[in-house]
Amino acid sequence: MHYILHSAEELLKELEYCREFKPTNRCLHLPFAKIEFDESELQEFVEKTLRTLTDNLLDFSAKIIICEDRDVFILSRRLTYKIVNEFFALQTPQLLPAQISGLASLFEIGVDWEELEKICKKKLETFKEPEPEAPIKNLQELSMLETFGALDPENIRTLRQRRLARKNIEVMVVEDDPFSRSLINKALYDRHDVSLCADGHSGILSYIMKAPDILFLDIGLPDIDGHKILETISEIDPDAYIVMLSGAGDRDNVLKAMQNGAKGFIGKPFSIEKLIQYISQSPSVKNKIGSRVTGKSIH
Repeated sequence: MHYILHSAEELLKELEYCREFKPTNRCLHLPFAKIEFDESELQEFVEKTLRTLTDNLLDFSAKIIICEDRDVFILSRRLTYKIVNEFFALQTPQLLPAQISGLASLFEIGVDWEELEKICKKKLETFKEPEPEAPIKNLQELSMLETFGALDPENIRTLRQRRLARKNIEVMVVEDDPFSRSLINKALYDRHDVSLCADGHSGILSYIMKAPDILFLDIGLPDIDGHKILETISEIDPDAYIVMLSGAGDRDNVLKAMQNGAKGFIGKPFSIEKLIQYISQSPSVKNKIGSRVTGKSIH
């Protein structure tokens, strides 16, 4: 014998099993949801009921199921109206309020299946978790502006303020090559706060959340073209300081990056000195370093 807490779904499964294989089994429904009843008292009632069923009915297959709304269902092959009435008479008012006996219902599962199924389905519908929003399989199906707006408009609006208010220097790297990410992290982790992202999707989320002082952005990302991310971030965040990374350091890529708002371009393999040089040129980094010297922010 056992009981299961908070599971209308489990209740329906148990009843469906009994309907098929044990249709003469009984189900006692105690609608505690309709009355005020303390949780600790409900727990004590369940424990005492288990002992009573074991001692008096010797039904070790009996189950007690408590649904999300605190309604109790007792499943047993030995329950009868006489036994239920005797059981009610033995309970103290604290453990079993008098009004419950007037609300209780005893069902024979095979005969009363339609009513039991109706009760279960109503509970399942009431406590059904909302369907998760379908993930965006391809962010380029939406405009990048729509994507940013759908994520968190307030964070977008406060990008500049949050960047200026933060004292530490935040460096973000969006790069799909794990070796390059590791190299940058090892070079910079003891100098600045470093955020590493392996694709454009996570890069967008992190940029909005962190408002970095500088973004090193790979062009050849697996999900979103780096040029597209650059163009949109520059429009959303006019103060964005973005330096492009690419193994294809050709003239067309460099020109396109600069036209879309990039502040620099580093071809791979790149040097740590070049990364540090660009970090020091970021206006917000200069602002933070200057404020440490003068004791006030430079806007």
